[in-house]
Amino acid sequence: MKRKWAALAALLAVLLAASLLAGCGSAKKQSDVTDKEMVGKVTGESRNVKVGEEFAIELVSNPTTGYEWKMTGKPDAAILGLTTDEFVAPESSAAGAPGMHVFRFKALKAGDTNMVFEYARSWETEKPPAQTHNVSVAVQ
Repeated sequence: MKRKWAALAALLAVLLAASLLAGCGSAKKQSDVTDKEMVGKVTGESRNVKVGEEFAIELVSNPTTGYEWKMTGKPDAAILGLTTDEFVAPESSAAGAPGMHVFRFKALKAGDTNMVFEYARSWETEKPPAQTHNVSVAVQ
């Protein structure tokens, strides 16, 4: 009877070890991960506006986590002018509730331009942003 239990325990140990080794073989090492996989969530949008029109890009933000939105790819200054760049606090009084980072622009002349916004912590310079938001604007 003891031999049967010992044989069963040995068989279970071998199966467990085999399943663990199989899982390790499929796991990626840090050196195997490409830059594209390391980049956070990427979103985008297109806007069509008329000369003289004002519009806003509103991005959910929670500076209590250390993350902030920064415009890292600026639009053509002859086509769009940035009028305000502000954080709007949440209406909720709950601790850690997210607000909105609002970038307001005015269309100055006809043309196409692009903007890139990145959500990152200022001290984590070696890490890619947690989120990137690309905006294409066509002014008519």
